[in-house]
Amino acid sequence: MNLLTFEKKVRSVILERGISYYIEGRVDDVVEMPGNRFAGEVAGSDVYEVDCKVDSNGTIIYSYCTCPYDMSSVCKHEVAFYFYLRDTLEVVKNDEEKAGSGMRRVLLDLPKTDLVDLLLSLGDNDDQVLKEIHRFLEG
Repeated sequence: MNLLTFEKKVRSVILERGISYYIEGRVDDVVEMPGNRFAGEVAGSDVYEVDCKVDSNGTIIYSYCTCPYDMSSVCKHEVAFYFYLRDTLEVVKNDEEKAGSGMRRVLLDLPKTDLVDLLLSLGDNDDQVLKEIHRFLEG
């Protein structure tokens, strides 16, 4: 799995939740360690630790989250972390410039119903988001 294309291999519900967590700024305290290994925290119902190693091409060598989710190999916390890494790592940024903006590309590829669900879920957590949606629709 690669940081540029991981969303193609993640269940849509997990992808949506991970995007929400990333957009909401729930990824924090990310540190880079030797060997292209990254660790950080992602806030959900609790604060979970995510550990991820990528190679120089952005391929995810391994990833681990301390949350109890076990329904697939990747959880929403890891997805949020991947988006963070994709937006901050230089090697991935250089490849991404060739392929187009990462977050924009992901959002453009999502089905309309998923985008509506994402906006409504963000609005449930933030009145300002709902106001912006209403302003956009009226404008």
